[in-house]
Amino acid sequence: MTKAAESVADAQKKSEDSVRLLSAGTNAEKNEGIPSCEEEHKNSLKCIEKNYSNKQVCRPLFDAYKNCKKARTEARLLRNNGGKKATLWD
Repeated sequence: MTKAAESVADAQKKSEDSVRLLSAGTNAEKNEGIPSCEEEHKNSLKCIEKNYSNKQVCRPLFDAYKNCKKARTEARLLRNNGGKKATLWD
């Protein structure tokens, strides 16, 4: 395994561990209706493993993950603010 491939594998393992800890450490009811983005995360990492030399092939998967994370953040902010859209200048 090349050094770059080892680095990607290490990053993937750390990311998966973080996702697992986040999922295990939270109340399922509390996160109901909030996307987990786990599938998008896994798909983007698999793509980068297969296409390490041509990352542009994975751009749609990266964008899907980025959009999922954005939706997740917005959903969490709405939940935490009692349904009101959060702004920086409240």
